[in-house]
Amino acid sequence: QLNCRFDAVRMKSDALAANQQTSKVYYIKGTVVSVSDFRYGNVTVRDSQGNTLYVYGINDINGNTRYDQLADPPKAGDTVVLSGPVKRYVSSDGAETIELYKALLISKE
Repeated sequence: QLNCRFDAVRMKSDALAANQQTSKVYYIKGTVVSVSDFRYGNVTVRDSQGNTLYVYGINDINGNTRYDQLADPPKAGDTVVLSGPVKRYVSSDGAETIELYKALLISKE
């Protein structure tokens, strides 16, 4: 599902227990708002509706090259298409994050 809306991705996470991920892969398109980890490529992406989604790690389309080793990694302002499972991450202090987990970079504009 290309352009899967971020709110729809969050709804998929409702059935997940803490720290579980979907077996299905989702495709999203959005604009990178910020990069919080320049080694692994943890980013926040915004869709056309203004919803944001956290992405835990970006690799190349084959999953072999980590964010910091990409020739031209996504940066704030870039439009990206990413794929990956959805994960409901719950930290040790109980904070919850719905994220696209270990995403593959399909395309970048």
